[in-house]
Amino acid sequence: MDDCQDASVDKFTSLSQLAQIFGKTKLRGLIHHLVVGNQVIARGQNKALVESLLEQLQRIIPHGCCRLQPFLDRYVHSYESNLLGLQLEASFPEALFLSEEFVLVEIRQSTETAEGDLSKFSFRVIFHSSLSEEVPLVVEEIERVLFQEPPLADTVLEQFLQSTKKKWLNKVEMLYAFRSSARTSDEIASFLSRLGLRNVEDEKVLKFWQQGLSSSLREHIRELART
Repeated sequence: MDDCQDASVDKFTSLSQLAQIFGKTKLRGLIHHLVVGNQVIARGQNKALVESLLEQLQRIIPHGCCRLQPFLDRYVHSYESNLLGLQLEASFPEALFLSEEFVLVEIRQSTETAEGDLSKFSFRVIFHSSLSEEVPLVVEEIERVLFQEPPLADTVLEQFLQSTKKKWLNKVEMLYAFRSSARTSDEIASFLSRLGLRNVEDEKVLKFWQQGLSSSLREHIRELART
């Protein structure tokens, strides 16, 4: 039997598990890359584990922002997949390290023993591009909930994620409507402040999350702006 299938029972079943495995600093970096639209790559031999890691992360961003490729044998660029799963043997083109902003999670079988279903694996997180020290507000909101003690039940966590995405998509929708009419840079800056944005990273989140707006909703907003 294929090695990928032998360990199919080993997989992430909740975001709380990710918090336990990666810890605050690494998970904050992963989520930061994710919410501003940078490519998140998971590479390993265990298909179920690679896929489940990406599936848990995709819960954080709007459905329209997800371009998931769960387990390929070759690299594809971020415009094809921002959540990319690769087989362990898959290589990267040299040009990738010159042009792309991404984070790589390498999953390997470990000889170390510890408690937990995933204790046989090691998780190495490699940040190719440096992130701003300013953290998006939505990352702080998610981090605060993920590291609560005791951990929240996954159903409660899902309700929080849905509510958080809805709140930020509302900000996206309002900004899209505001920018559909001619505005000065000072007017835009003032409006961003009223939306509760604190820094450039918050703006990057809204820019990327515009992909979560349907084409019909965008057209409706533009029509309203013209009236």
